[in-house]
Amino acid sequence: MGAYTEGMSQAEMRARLREKFAVLEAVLDERGRRLWAVTEARARGHGGQTLVAQATGLSRRTIYQGLRELDHLSGGHPAASQRVRSPGGGRTPLTEHDPTL
Repeated sequence: MGAYTEGMSQAEMRARLREKFAVLEAVLDERGRRLWAVTEARARGHGGQTLVAQATGLSRRTIYQGLRELDHLSGGHPAASQRVRSPGGGRTPLTEHDPTL
C-alpha cells in the first residue's frame, strides 16, 4: 500500500476515499471520475480497485475501463478525443426518431 495509507485499516481508507469522492463527484464528468478512481486505486496497490469500488460505488468494470484509458494516455498516445463517452455511447438524438423536431 502507499506510504500515506500505512497503518490505516480498510474501513478508514474506504471512509477517506468516500469523503474525497463526495467532494469531487459533483464537479467531475464520467471520464474524470474514472481517471480519479484509477489514480486512487493505483496509489493503494494490490486490492486498490476493489477498495475504490467499495468506497465510491463505481463498478469494478468502470475502474478497469479507466485503467485502460490511463494506460493509453500514458503510453505516449495523445488524447485523441476529449469525448467523455466512447462513440455510440449515450442516447440516440430525438431528431433521429422524429425528424419534425
